[in-house]
Amino acid sequence: MKRNNRKLVKRVAAIMSAGVLFQTGQCSVDGQALLADLVTSVASVYVTDYVFDQFNISQSPFGF
Repeated sequence: MKRNNRKLVKRVAAIMSAGVLFQTGQCSVDGQALLADLVTSVASVYVTDYVFDQFNISQSPFGF
């Protein structure tokens, strides 16, 4: 019975996540904007990690 509940929870979570994405994107998905935001986010993470690594600063798991 628990296994069926996990599947249901996964499905509901996926549907709700998609709904949130469409709601924030005003129901229109712009692939180029999503790609640009993704690249910016990934680059930001790598640059931050590099800088912290160069100065031997430990990062907090909660951000800055």
